Amino acid sequence: MSDTLQSADALASDPHKDAALVPRIVAAYKSSVGRFHGHGNSMWAKLNSMNHDIHTAAIENNLGLLSDLLRNPHRTDLFYGFDFLARSLAMPSTDDERAAHSRALHKILVDLCEVTGAIKAAAANPENLTAEVLLSRLDEVFGFRIDFPNPFPFEPGLRTSRGIISSRALAALYQTWRIKTLTMASDQPKVLEIGAGLGRTAYYSYKAGIRDYTIIDLPMANIAQANFLGRVLPARTISLAGERDRGKIRIEDVTWAPAADEPFDLIMNIDSLTEMDRGHAERYMEIIKDRTGVFFSVNKETNSFSVKELLSVTGKTTIRNKYCLRAGYIEEIIFLRPERS
Repeated sequence: MSDTLQSADALASDPHKDAALVPRIVAAYKSSVGRFHGHGNSMWAKLNSMNHDIHTAAIENNLGLLSDLLRNPHRTDLFYGFDFLARSLAMPSTDDERAAHSRALHKILVDLCEVTGAIKAAAANPENLTAEVLLSRLDEVFGFRIDFPNPFPFEPGLRTSRGIISSRALAALYQTWRIKTLTMASDQPKVLEIGAGLGRTAYYSYKAGIRDYTIIDLPMANIAQANFLGRVLPARTISLAGERDRGKIRIEDVTWAPAADEPFDLIMNIDSLTEMDRGHAERYMEIIKDRTGVFFSVNKETNSFSVKELLSVTGKTTIRNKYCLRAGYIEEIIFLRPERS
């Protein structure tokens, strides 16, 4: 299959998708779990324990059951903690709740347009601009036609002609805009994302032309990322842990980073570094200091430690703002002096 982007809906509905994708996910998960050393003192130990059904299906090579679970994440807690479809999360269920949710998403869409320059921040009554108009303005900023792939049933959000918009998708677009602005000096930027949620930022970064994007995350989160990206992008685009042929988006487990010796133009972490065991987070900061000149972080400071507290390094310049799309979060752009090139 060529790397030409096809319709995400067409890819997700491909009857051969599960037959090709699920065995790859199982092989990668088994390999990763065998190397995984545990969560330490992290909230993710409890959250990942909620996915015993997926773990068991993968370990026992029950491809039929696992395929069903992966096609229907609303019946599982695979996405719990970083996206919306989960059996333990309450979805908007009444017309009033759905309408309120759509209004809130439209406001975030307006905020995204303002911060990226798609519309003027002083524009009169931006709430009166339809989502379709706002998305056409964003197309001009991003240089590609923005879409919102929804490969799974029952995803809540703001319905548009381009798919159902969620706040996580809008955040991923903002993060892609940040990546592009922070890597402008490189013709072929290399990006590493630590903790990638569903992989939405990797998806939009690929559409924006970034062809060297690595994700590192927990083994269970890797399943979620492979399940999403494997359904909305051509199969050759992604590679999973243990696979020899490298895709343009590489999904690796947490043991990969210490062993690999690669520099990156940008390393980023969104909403997970301060949820880790502090010792693990400190080791990540050592990797970040050694592998990049620019670190982009969006994290909250109500956890037991903050990114600011982790930055006990010299020669850093930090841009620090309130995050524009989600209350209670701090955005930091840290310019480091790598110890080696």
